Amino acid sequence: MKHPMVYAIVIGLALLLALITVIMVPTAPPGASPTTQATPKTVKIGYQKTVLYLPIFVADRRGVFEKLGLKAKLQRFESASDMIDALVGGDIDATGMSALEQVAKKEAEGPGRLRMFLIEGFGKEPWLSSDYILAKSNSGIKSIEDLRGKKLAVRSGKTFMMYAEIILKKKGLIPGKDVEVIVVPDDEHSIRLRLGHVDAVFTFEPRATQILHRGEGYVLEPAVLARFLFDEPKTIFPGAAVVTTKFVQSDPETVRKLRDAIYEAVDFIKSNPDEAKAILGQYTGDDQSVVAKMSLIRWFKPTDVDKEEVQNLVSLYHRHGVLDKDVNLRGSYLTDADLR
Repeated sequence: MKHPMVYAIVIGLALLLALITVIMVPTAPPGASPTTQATPKTVKIGYQKTVLYLPIFVADRRGVFEKLGLKAKLQRFESASDMIDALVGGDIDATGMSALEQVAKKEAEGPGRLRMFLIEGFGKEPWLSSDYILAKSNSGIKSIEDLRGKKLAVRSGKTFMMYAEIILKKKGLIPGKDVEVIVVPDDEHSIRLRLGHVDAVFTFEPRATQILHRGEGYVLEPAVLARFLFDEPKTIFPGAAVVTTKFVQSDPETVRKLRDAIYEAVDFIKSNPDEAKAILGQYTGDDQSVVAKMSLIRWFKPTDVDKEEVQNLVSLYHRHGVLDKDVNLRGSYLTDADLR
């Protein structure tokens, strides 16, 4: 009589133990694999503290990367040239944005090594641009022509000097003769203007809005690149987010997820500009009262951009000595075919 009861107790304990084990073992939600959940792919993305990198900031803050199975590691660079060098050298996987002339230079050194997956656009409308010429407060300067005999500060680099020269010549002024063009680090534009070391600055966001917010200067001309670089005003495309072709070929699925995350962020920025600006301040460190006044540029998918206009800007760089040769970037865009 004792044996059946013992057996029943043993069987009951075994069933109870099995039930407890099932309850305690975590399960993945339908459609998700435990491996994917446990090991998101790390992607290192280079950035600088400017509005140009807003899609990266939005995708990071809103959890878009994580949603697509990526772990984004944002790496800040003081120099844009150092950033693209790090990309080519394999230290990062993507740039949040790179100057077009730097992309062209790298393509000239190794044709086919880069793929552009997002292109920035500076519009001719002030609210769709990021570039300004600002005059010192109380200077009495009313137009670019009034800069004759004055000092204009520009960022360092051949590209920015080229921009200034084209704009001044369009207004009948000869750089170095009619206007003294002085190279000044971007973070010194504000103090140089305030102290009167220069009469005007050719500057970009967020510096422009910072200067305006503090009352150190006023807008002489907005959206100068789109309005003055070419014979007629048009949107220009001076930068692109890029990955290496090697990365695309070795891990197309991760590149696809990265691209899709950025595209989702761009769509969010278009629909929610004020909320996007609030996110921008969290990454740049700018006061929200300043960020709220900033203009937002546009970002384009390769399928939506005018590739000939991109090429026209590359050719302009070549004609003015920024590039040693006219590099063809028509085949340097990331396509769906690259990701198959």
